[in-house]
Amino acid sequence: MKHHGLGSRREGDGVAIARSDGPPRPVPHSNILRLPAVKTRTGLGKSTIYLLIKKKRFPQQVVLSTRAVGWYEHDIDDWARSRRNAAK
Repeated sequence: MKHHGLGSRREGDGVAIARSDGPPRPVPHSNILRLPAVKTRTGLGKSTIYLLIKKKRFPQQVVLSTRAVGWYEHDIDDWARSRRNAAK
């Protein structure tokens, strides 16, 4: 298989994405954000993100490998949108 570099993603690329809350699911048409990007987008720190995940008030991360996790961009966008709507 040809390596396309870090962060590159082609439609149909099927790296096995396992969720820590259940069996692997098909990769939706969404980019995967790593923790620094999630922190920037949400304004939250690492500890707060993981606390909210534990309380089921933040999107669950997806397991990328044994030492890497990420979040679907659409999940983070939906979460941020719901927070804005709740503040109205």
